[in-house]
Amino acid sequence: METCYSINGTDFDLCDKAEVLSVLEDEGLLKIGATYHEMEFRRIQAKDLFSVEDFIESIGERLFDTADYCPDDYLSVTPKASAELENFVWAWIERNANPSNYWIGVSETREKHVTTEDLLARGSDE
Repeated sequence: METCYSINGTDFDLCDKAEVLSVLEDEGLLKIGATYHEMEFRRIQAKDLFSVEDFIESIGERLFDTADYCPDDYLSVTPKASAELENFVWAWIERNANPSNYWIGVSETREKHVTTEDLLARGSDE
């Protein structure tokens, strides 16, 4: 996991506190008490993008849309068959559509404020 930062509470595209202070300065907002936000993120994995249960449900819905009927027990899949499909698709995603360049928030947003110590550490006289 990594901590990312935002000056608007929405776009967590800053990687460290020094970068936060620099952007606040560029925006003319750097002062003691200025607000920024931090949040924990982790890289998105293939398992975040594919669910066997969703896939099977989709097949049933398409059968119903096509044939106007789908029995309740249609595609009763064993846990072994489900895991086999899941692992196959996850591996395919990792090889062909790797999502690891994208991040997902895994904590609540925390509001933070610029302190005197932050300004002194960067040599500012704000």
